Amino acid sequence: MFEAVALVEAGLDARVETGLAKVAAARMLQQVTDAAIQVHGAAGLGPDTPLPALFRTGRMARLLDGPDELHITAVARRVLG
Repeated sequence: MFEAVALVEAGLDARVETGLAKVAAARMLQQVTDAAIQVHGAAGLGPDTPLPALFRTGRMARLLDGPDELHITAVARRVLG
C-alpha cells in the first residue's frame, strides 16, 4: 500500500497498486472484524460494541468502488496484457 501512495504522490501510474490495495484492505477489514465478533460471541453483535458497524463497513468497502472481482480482473489485465 505504501508503494501505491508513493506512486500517486509522484504522479505515476498506480492503477495496479491501488487496485491491489483496495482489495486487500477491504478484505482484511472484514476478516479482522469477523474474527473480533467471533471472539466476543453473541455480545459482539450487540449495540454495546462497534463491531456490527465495522463489519458492515468492511462489506460495503468490497463493493463501493466496484466489487473485488472487478479490481482483480483489471489488475490481471494490466499485469498480463
